[in-house]
Amino acid sequence: MDFGNLLVIMVLIAIVGLIAYLAMSQADLPTRFRRLLRQRIDDRPDEGGVGPRPNAEWQPDPDRTNEAHEVERVTGVIRKGEAFTIVSGDPSHWGASAFEIEGLITGVAEVETADIGGNFQFRYCMVDVAGATPNTLILEGDAPATSVAYLGRAYLPDEPIGDVRAGQLISKLQEERRRYRDTGASELAVELYPYENGTIIAARYEGQLALLEHEPGKGYLPVSAANSQGTRYSDLTVRLDPSGWLLRLVEVGAYAYFLELEPIRLSDLTVHHLA
Repeated sequence: MDFGNLLVIMVLIAIVGLIAYLAMSQADLPTRFRRLLRQRIDDRPDEGGVGPRPNAEWQPDPDRTNEAHEVERVTGVIRKGEAFTIVSGDPSHWGASAFEIEGLITGVAEVETADIGGNFQFRYCMVDVAGATPNTLILEGDAPATSVAYLGRAYLPDEPIGDVRAGQLISKLQEERRRYRDTGASELAVELYPYENGTIIAARYEGQLALLEHEPGKGYLPVSAANSQGTRYSDLTVRLDPSGWLLRLVEVGAYAYFLELEPIRLSDLTVHHLA
């Protein structure tokens, strides 16, 4: 067999292998091709190497546990530029065509807030999903076994939600947060058009968000948070009844965002690490 015939056979085998790989995948072809291309690019040697991800520099924690780092014992250390796959229970809400939603991490932050036992940390990521609307991924919980991945969409004040602006909902939740704090109740019913009935279940008034890795010009978190000490953070969380989805008011520095969040089991999230 001459070299030309051998080369043709090798090319045919490669094509058949690629077709089989694509056929077995549940993702659409364009997405799968993008992943293959990304893996090819990521496999190229980096002359300087990729340094470790920066860590937030918080004050000593009374409970001596960084919950965000504990969750990453399961997911692995999450870096900017890594791909992820998450299984949504309602992909149509996100404009996705399949239950398995794929995207890229474009920014990695850590939030620290105070709780009864000490300080509580969680991972806050900005994401880019081709062909769907999510732009946020939050990993939160006291321990990996009970942690939840929240797939979300953050709205800026001028963006529409139905026939209202997100800024109107932000103002409403800021008022409700004051009422929630004044009542001292653990839960408080709230009306938040255009959504179904909701219940305020939590508020965090004192915290910091440190943006550890990000792509310049991408995402909505302020660049002022891009330092190891971070900038001021607070939030308010509303549970939608009976769906169990969450709405969240988030304030970072001088900026405020309105989030829709779908709770998803941590086991239904896979982060495809670069190395």
